[in-house]
Amino acid sequence: MIAQQPPLLPRVYWLTSEFFPPQMGGTGIITARLADGLAERGFDVQVVTRQTEPPSPDRETIRKVRVRRLLPAGLMKGVGWRAIPAMASFLARLSSLLITARARYDLVFISGMKTIPPVCRSRSCSPTCA
Repeated sequence: MIAQQPPLLPRVYWLTSEFFPPQMGGTGIITARLADGLAERGFDVQVVTRQTEPPSPDRETIRKVRVRRLLPAGLMKGVGWRAIPAMASFLARLSSLLITARARYDLVFISGMKTIPPVCRSRSCSPTCA
């Protein structure tokens, strides 16, 4: 009799504009808790977020969640049109990462509805966006 192997859990890329720690906003805290819960249940979770100001490590593991921070650093709230070049730079880096890493994830989860969803909807991050 051949032993059945347990089904493989999806590899998750979680895209968010903020992540706790060090950021203390609601989106960052909720994302951290949910990503941590998935990782505790055996999912391979990588969070991709913006770099913080002052800078956090570009790559680190927090508990069981791998975190990758992309430039540019800092928050864009309240700066209006001046945020467009920095946000375009972030979205270009995010698109490039999703395209080059597409064989390393099965599911892309997006926290926040402002700027990240169009990158995923471009089909660069197929197979699944949630």
